[in-house]
Amino acid sequence: MMSVNVSHAAVDQDAYDAESDALISRFVNTGNTRSDRHEAATALFQRHREFVIQRIRARIGVADPETVADLSQEIWMSLLSIRSLKGYEPRGRFRGYLHRSVDFKIGEWRRRKYNTVRHEAYDEFADAEGSEQADSQARQYEEQENVSRLRAILARISDSLRVVVLLECYHYVFQTQPGLPDVASVMGVDVRETQSLLSSAEKKKRLERMCDREKAVWISFHYETLPGATESHADLLGISAGSYRTRLARARATIRESLQQ
Repeated sequence: MMSVNVSHAAVDQDAYDAESDALISRFVNTGNTRSDRHEAATALFQRHREFVIQRIRARIGVADPETVADLSQEIWMSLLSIRSLKGYEPRGRFRGYLHRSVDFKIGEWRRRKYNTVRHEAYDEFADAEGSEQADSQARQYEEQENVSRLRAILARISDSLRVVVLLECYHYVFQTQPGLPDVASVMGVDVRETQSLLSSAEKKKRLERMCDREKAVWISFHYETLPGATESHADLLGISAGSYRTRLARARATIRESLQQ
Protein backbone atom coordinates (compact mmCIF):
# COMPACT_ATOMS: atom_id res chain seq x y z
CA MET A 1 0.00 0.00 0.00
CA MET A 2 1.27 3.48 -0.87
CA SER A 3 2.61 5.54 2.00
CA VAL A 4 1.34 9.13 1.90
CA ASN A 5 2.71 11.83 4.13
CA VAL A 6 -0.37 13.87 5.01
CA SER A 7 -0.88 16.55 7.63
CA HIS A 8 -3.99 15.63 9.59
CA ALA A 9 -4.10 18.93 11.46
CA ALA A 10 -7.38 20.81 11.11
CA VAL A 11 -7.47 23.07 8.06
CA ASP A 12 -8.42 26.60 9.09
CA GLN A 13 -11.46 27.56 7.06
CA ASP A 14 -10.19 31.11 6.45
CA ALA A 15 -6.44 30.43 6.22
CA TYR A 16 -4.62 30.54 2.91
CA ASP A 17 -4.39 26.84 2.00
CA ALA A 18 -1.20 26.61 -0.08
CA GLU A 19 -0.79 22.89 0.61
CA SER A 20 -4.03 21.94 -1.15
CA ASP A 21 -3.14 24.15 -4.12
CA ALA A 22 0.21 22.37 -4.41
CA LEU A 23 -1.46 18.95 -4.29
CA ILE A 24 -3.93 19.96 -7.02
CA SER A 25 -1.09 21.25 -9.20
CA ARG A 26 0.69 17.89 -8.86
CA PHE A 27 -2.47 15.99 -9.70
CA VAL A 28 -3.48 17.93 -12.84
CA ASN A 29 0.08 17.99 -14.23
CA THR A 30 0.03 15.07 -16.68
CA GLY A 31 3.80 15.38 -16.96
CA ASN A 32 4.11 13.85 -13.49
CA THR A 33 4.16 10.09 -13.06
CA ARG A 34 0.90 8.26 -12.42
CA SER A 35 2.19 7.28 -8.99
CA ASP A 36 2.95 10.90 -8.06
CA ARG A 37 -0.44 12.12 -9.28
CA HIS A 38 -2.21 9.34 -7.39
CA GLU A 39 -0.30 10.20 -4.23
CA ALA A 40 -1.32 13.87 -4.57
CA ALA A 41 -4.99 12.93 -5.05
CA THR A 42 -4.90 10.62 -2.04
CA ALA A 43 -3.33 13.32 0.12
CA LEU A 44 -5.95 15.87 -1.01
CA PHE A 45 -8.74 13.42 -0.18
CA GLN A 46 -7.36 12.67 3.28
CA ARG A 47 -6.81 16.35 4.00
CA HIS A 48 -10.46 17.27 3.31
CA ARG A 49 -12.35 14.00 3.81
CA GLU A 50 -13.79 14.90 7.22
CA PHE A 51 -14.81 18.38 6.03
CA VAL A 52 -16.88 16.90 3.18
CA ILE A 53 -18.62 14.50 5.54
CA GLN A 54 -19.42 17.27 8.01
CA ARG A 55 -20.69 19.51 5.20
CA ILE A 56 -23.00 16.75 3.92
CA ARG A 57 -24.42 16.16 7.41
CA ALA A 58 -24.96 19.90 7.93
CA ARG A 59 -26.81 20.29 4.62
CA ILE A 60 -29.11 17.25 4.68
CA GLY A 61 -29.79 17.03 8.41
CA VAL A 62 -30.43 13.64 9.94
CA ALA A 63 -29.20 11.01 7.50
CA ASP A 64 -28.13 7.42 7.81
CA PRO A 65 -24.36 6.75 7.59
CA GLU A 66 -24.81 4.87 4.31
CA THR A 67 -26.35 7.92 2.60
CA VAL A 68 -23.56 10.18 3.87
CA ALA A 69 -20.91 7.69 2.70
CA ASP A 70 -22.52 7.33 -0.74
CA LEU A 71 -22.73 11.09 -1.22
CA SER A 72 -19.14 11.55 -0.09
CA GLN A 73 -17.98 8.91 -2.58
CA GLU A 74 -19.96 10.57 -5.41
CA ILE A 75 -18.43 13.95 -4.59
CA TRP A 76 -14.84 12.71 -4.58
CA MET A 77 -15.29 10.56 -7.70
CA SER A 78 -16.59 13.62 -9.55
CA LEU A 79 -14.03 16.00 -8.06
CA LEU A 80 -10.83 13.98 -8.44
CA SER A 81 -10.49 14.32 -12.19
CA ILE A 82 -8.27 16.55 -14.31
CA ARG A 83 -11.33 17.98 -16.04
CA SER A 84 -12.87 19.05 -12.75
CA LEU A 85 -9.80 20.37 -10.96
CA LYS A 86 -8.43 22.24 -13.96
CA GLY A 87 -11.31 24.64 -13.38
CA TYR A 88 -10.00 25.41 -9.90
CA GLU A 89 -8.11 28.68 -9.56
CA PRO A 90 -5.17 28.24 -7.14
CA ARG A 91 -5.95 31.04 -4.71
CA GLY A 92 -5.55 29.11 -1.48
CA ARG A 93 -9.31 28.75 -1.09
CA PHE A 94 -9.97 25.11 -1.95
CA ARG A 95 -12.51 24.83 0.87
CA GLY A 96 -14.75 27.32 -0.94
CA TYR A 97 -14.45 25.23 -4.12
CA LEU A 98 -15.37 22.16 -2.08
CA HIS A 99 -18.42 23.97 -0.71
CA ARG A 100 -19.80 24.39 -4.21
CA SER A 101 -18.96 20.82 -5.25
CA VAL A 102 -20.68 19.37 -2.18
CA ASP A 103 -23.74 21.59 -2.61
CA PHE A 104 -24.05 20.65 -6.28
CA LYS A 105 -24.02 16.92 -5.49
CA ILE A 106 -26.51 17.42 -2.66
CA GLY A 107 -28.77 19.23 -5.13
CA GLU A 108 -28.60 16.20 -7.46
CA TRP A 109 -29.34 13.88 -4.53
CA ARG A 110 -32.35 15.99 -3.51
CA ARG A 111 -33.72 15.93 -7.05
CA ARG A 112 -33.46 12.13 -7.08
CA LYS A 113 -35.12 12.03 -3.68
CA TYR A 114 -37.88 14.35 -4.90
CA ASN A 115 -38.66 12.09 -7.86
CA THR A 116 -38.95 9.10 -5.49
CA VAL A 117 -41.14 11.02 -3.03
CA ARG A 118 -43.31 12.34 -5.83
CA HIS A 119 -44.01 8.88 -7.25
CA GLU A 120 -44.62 7.43 -3.79
CA ALA A 121 -47.00 10.27 -3.01
CA TYR A 122 -49.07 9.60 -6.11
CA ASP A 123 -49.11 5.88 -5.39
CA GLU A 124 -50.27 6.47 -1.83
CA PHE A 125 -52.99 8.96 -2.76
CA ALA A 126 -54.06 7.48 -6.07
CA ASP A 127 -57.74 7.46 -5.16
CA ALA A 128 -59.83 10.58 -5.84
CA GLU A 129 -60.13 11.49 -2.16
CA GLY A 130 -56.35 11.73 -1.64
CA SER A 131 -55.18 13.02 -5.04
CA GLU A 132 -55.45 16.71 -4.10
CA GLN A 133 -53.29 16.17 -1.01
CA ALA A 134 -50.71 14.26 -3.05
CA ASP A 135 -50.55 17.04 -5.64
CA SER A 136 -50.07 19.61 -2.88
CA GLN A 137 -47.26 17.65 -1.23
CA ALA A 138 -45.47 17.06 -4.52
CA ARG A 139 -45.77 20.73 -5.55
CA GLN A 140 -44.46 21.89 -2.18
CA TYR A 141 -41.45 19.56 -2.36
CA GLU A 142 -40.73 20.59 -5.96
CA GLU A 143 -40.84 24.27 -5.02
CA GLN A 144 -38.36 23.70 -2.20
CA GLU A 145 -36.06 21.86 -4.61
CA ASN A 146 -36.26 24.66 -7.18
CA VAL A 147 -35.22 27.20 -4.55
CA SER A 148 -32.33 24.97 -3.46
CA ARG A 149 -31.20 24.57 -7.06
CA LEU A 150 -31.35 28.32 -7.68
CA ARG A 151 -29.29 28.99 -4.55
CA ALA A 152 -26.68 26.48 -5.69
CA ILE A 153 -26.50 28.16 -9.12
CA LEU A 154 -26.11 31.61 -7.54
CA ALA A 155 -23.17 30.30 -5.51
CA ARG A 156 -21.36 29.48 -8.77
CA ILE A 157 -21.95 32.64 -10.84
CA SER A 158 -20.03 35.92 -10.74
CA ASP A 159 -20.69 38.54 -8.07
CA SER A 160 -21.93 41.07 -10.64
CA LEU A 161 -24.60 38.67 -11.93
CA ARG A 162 -25.55 37.47 -8.44
CA VAL A 163 -26.35 41.03 -7.36
CA VAL A 164 -28.94 41.63 -10.08
CA VAL A 165 -30.60 38.24 -9.50
CA LEU A 166 -30.96 39.04 -5.80
CA LEU A 167 -32.60 42.37 -6.63
CA GLU A 168 -34.98 40.81 -9.16
CA CYS A 169 -35.79 37.55 -7.32
CA TYR A 170 -35.09 38.31 -3.66
CA HIS A 171 -38.35 36.92 -2.25
CA TYR A 172 -37.91 33.71 -4.23
CA VAL A 173 -34.28 33.15 -3.22
CA PHE A 174 -35.03 34.03 0.43
CA GLN A 175 -38.61 33.07 1.18
CA THR A 176 -38.06 34.03 4.81
CA GLN A 177 -35.67 36.49 6.45
CA PRO A 178 -32.24 34.97 5.74
CA GLY A 179 -29.63 34.21 8.37
CA LEU A 180 -25.88 34.01 7.89
CA PRO A 181 -25.96 30.32 6.77
CA ASP A 182 -28.60 31.11 4.12
CA VAL A 183 -26.62 34.00 2.67
CA ALA A 184 -23.37 32.03 2.87
CA SER A 185 -24.89 29.22 0.78
CA VAL A 186 -25.97 31.70 -1.90
CA MET A 187 -22.53 33.32 -1.91
CA GLY A 188 -20.71 29.97 -2.03
CA VAL A 189 -18.57 30.83 0.99
CA ASP A 190 -18.55 29.99 4.69
CA VAL A 191 -20.39 31.85 7.45
CA ARG A 192 -17.31 33.64 8.77
CA GLU A 193 -16.44 35.04 5.35
CA THR A 194 -20.05 36.15 4.94
CA GLN A 195 -19.89 37.97 8.28
CA SER A 196 -16.63 39.62 7.22
CA LEU A 197 -18.17 40.80 3.93
CA LEU A 198 -21.20 42.17 5.76
CA SER A 199 -19.01 44.07 8.24
CA SER A 200 -16.97 45.54 5.38
CA ALA A 201 -20.15 46.60 3.56
CA GLU A 202 -21.61 48.17 6.71
CA LYS A 203 -18.52 50.36 7.11
CA LYS A 204 -18.95 51.73 3.57
CA LYS A 205 -22.64 52.47 4.27
CA ARG A 206 -23.57 53.26 0.66
CA LEU A 207 -24.07 50.64 -2.05
CA GLU A 208 -22.19 52.53 -4.74
CA ARG A 209 -19.06 52.42 -2.58
CA MET A 210 -19.17 48.62 -2.20
CA CYS A 211 -17.76 45.97 -4.51
CA ASP A 212 -20.31 43.61 -6.09
CA ARG A 213 -19.49 40.88 -3.56
CA GLU A 214 -20.22 43.19 -0.64
CA LYS A 215 -23.36 44.48 -2.36
CA ALA A 216 -24.73 40.94 -2.71
CA VAL A 217 -24.27 40.25 1.00
CA TRP A 218 -25.59 43.65 2.10
CA ILE A 219 -28.67 43.39 -0.14
CA SER A 220 -29.39 39.92 1.23
CA PHE A 221 -29.74 41.33 4.74
CA HIS A 222 -31.16 44.80 3.96
CA TYR A 223 -33.40 44.29 0.93
CA GLU A 224 -36.54 45.37 2.79
CA THR A 225 -34.97 48.74 3.62
CA LEU A 226 -33.98 49.59 0.03
CA PRO A 227 -35.69 52.59 -1.59
CA GLY A 228 -38.94 51.88 -3.38
CA ALA A 229 -39.98 52.39 -6.97
CA THR A 230 -38.69 55.97 -6.99
CA GLU A 231 -35.16 54.66 -7.47
CA SER A 232 -34.24 52.05 -10.07
CA HIS A 233 -32.11 48.99 -9.33
CA ALA A 234 -29.43 50.31 -11.69
CA ASP A 235 -29.26 53.57 -9.71
CA LEU A 236 -29.03 51.62 -6.46
CA LEU A 237 -26.01 49.71 -7.75
CA GLY A 238 -24.43 52.82 -9.23
CA ILE A 239 -24.37 51.47 -12.79
CA SER A 240 -26.09 52.47 -16.03
CA ALA A 241 -29.46 51.06 -17.02
CA GLY A 242 -27.82 49.40 -20.03
CA SER A 243 -25.24 47.66 -17.85
CA TYR A 244 -27.97 46.45 -15.55
CA ARG A 245 -30.00 45.01 -18.44
CA THR A 246 -26.90 43.28 -19.82
CA ARG A 247 -26.11 41.71 -16.44
CA LEU A 248 -29.70 40.59 -16.00
CA ALA A 249 -29.87 39.00 -19.46
CA ARG A 250 -26.59 37.12 -18.84
CA ALA A 251 -27.76 35.99 -15.41
CA ARG A 252 -31.07 34.69 -16.75
CA ALA A 253 -29.34 32.83 -19.58
CA THR A 254 -26.87 31.23 -17.16
CA ILE A 255 -29.60 30.16 -14.74
CA ARG A 256 -31.79 28.82 -17.52
CA GLU A 257 -28.92 26.77 -18.94
CA SER A 258 -27.98 25.42 -15.48
CA LEU A 259 -31.55 24.39 -14.69
CA GLN A 260 -31.73 22.39 -17.92
CA GLN A 261 -28.64 20.32 -17.06
